[in-house]
Amino acid sequence: MHTEQQAIPISVDADEVECQVETWLTVPAQRRSSTLFVLVSGSTYSHLYWDWPTDPRYSYVRWMAESGHATLNFDRLGLGMSSHPPAKEVTVRAQAAVVHQLVSLARSGGLGGESFSRVVLVGHSLGSLISGTSAAIYGDVDAVIETGTSGFAAAAQDGDARVAEGWMWPATSDPKFADSDRGDGYFTTPPGMRERIFFHMPGVEDAVVSDDERLKETMTSGEISELGSMAELLAEVRVPVLCTTGEYDRIVSALGGDLPVWRVFELAADSAPGANFSFSVLPKMGHNLTQHRKAPAAYATMTNWLREVGMVE
Repeated sequence: MHTEQQAIPISVDADEVECQVETWLTVPAQRRSSTLFVLVSGSTYSHLYWDWPTDPRYSYVRWMAESGHATLNFDRLGLGMSSHPPAKEVTVRAQAAVVHQLVSLARSGGLGGESFSRVVLVGHSLGSLISGTSAAIYGDVDAVIETGTSGFAAAAQDGDARVAEGWMWPATSDPKFADSDRGDGYFTTPPGMRERIFFHMPGVEDAVVSDDERLKETMTSGEISELGSMAELLAEVRVPVLCTTGEYDRIVSALGGDLPVWRVFELAADSAPGANFSFSVLPKMGHNLTQHRKAPAAYATMTNWLREVGMVE
């Protein structure tokens, strides 16, 4: 497989503020289709969520490449090697607009000269919300996979209270970001919190959790301010959508009224706005599917669904 790293100029908001996002286009030596999978990370995660650097067993990028499929991985606005605008400008809608611009480049050959006839968004947690929002607003993709979420059924509210409840704290309070350009309105998880909310520890190696703390990223006040209103758009997605997460996903359970995950998904399936929505709960896993020992089983579930809806052979 070959990976090309590229910084791509992006216009943000109505004032067309110029930023850049760092991208990684991975194309296998023998491509099996002209479909590109655009990977959208969750809150406090950079592109490394999808391409875990300390153990290739957890890399979705590698899994897809070995299956013959191309992926576009990137650092969202406010994260990693991409631009870090003022936090209030880094909203769910702004992130969705970035995804739309990347999709347009993918179809036009603007990504390293490669062009793709079909595009599938693969999101995690906040990245699932961003992916669904982008698909609903722009209608320019062929399918969406939303992991770490129950989709439109999530009971998130604008200005979600997780920060006040201690799930996050100001990035300026964290030693990792204290001297960075993540100023007011940037948040991250305090020490020890990630194990509580992201993992089902019987299914995770201790080394993964310690690496996760070391590699953690941020979330913005702009994103938090739109969690509820943007979630309402997800029911408007018209292409095939898979919603999937682990049976011990504490975030999905909390946003579903503290019900068991299987019950949250059961209720979501009952209220699905169309037959294009599918739901799957994965056993013995928590919120972060890519970092559990059973990650390959999650990837296989996603691939089987993609095969069912005609996105892969």
